[in-house]
Amino acid sequence: MTAATGPDTGSRGEDEPGSAAGPGCRIGIVVPCFNEAHRLRPDAFSEFARRGQARFLFVNDGSTDDTRAVLGALSRDAPAQVAVLDLATNAGKGEAVRRGMLEVFGWGVAYAGFWDADLATPLDAIPAFAAILDGEPRLEMVFGARVLLMGRSIRRSSTRHYAGRLFATAVSLV
Repeated sequence: MTAATGPDTGSRGEDEPGSAAGPGCRIGIVVPCFNEAHRLRPDAFSEFARRGQARFLFVNDGSTDDTRAVLGALSRDAPAQVAVLDLATNAGKGEAVRRGMLEVFGWGVAYAGFWDADLATPLDAIPAFAAILDGEPRLEMVFGARVLLMGRSIRRSSTRHYAGRLFATAVSLV
C-alpha cells in the first residue's frame, strides 16, 4: 500500500468505472483481474468492504471468462465500497494497476495500493499497513512480500524462480 495523492483523472470513456464508493474512506485498493472468476472470493471482499475500512476498485483487464459477471455481482452487493473498471482488452497487470491507481487517486483517499485478486495476502493486512503509515509519517509506502515461513510452502515454477533471481541480480547491479 502506498501513500496516495494524485491527479483528478476525470472520465475514462468506454472504460468508465462503477460508482467510486462511499464517502469518508481513507484507503483505496486496486485489484487487477484477468480471468480470475474461479479464484475470486467475492464473499471475503464483500465482508471486508462492508466494514468500511477500504474501498475497492476491481480492474477487469479484458477477461474472457466470467470475471466480469462475478465483479458485477460484487459491486451490486456492496455498491458504496466496490467499483469496477472494465478494460476492453487485456493490457497486462501493470497497466491495469496503473489505470486503477489513477482512478483511485481521484477518490481523494489518504492511502492507495493494490492487492492480488487471489488474496495471497489476507485483506486483514490492509488496516495493519495503514497503521504503519499512520505511525510513521516519514514513510511513503509499505509493501508485503511472500516469504517462506516455517510450516508453509510457496509454490513457484522453476522458470519463475530463476527469472526472479535473474531480475533481482540485474537490479542489484544497477
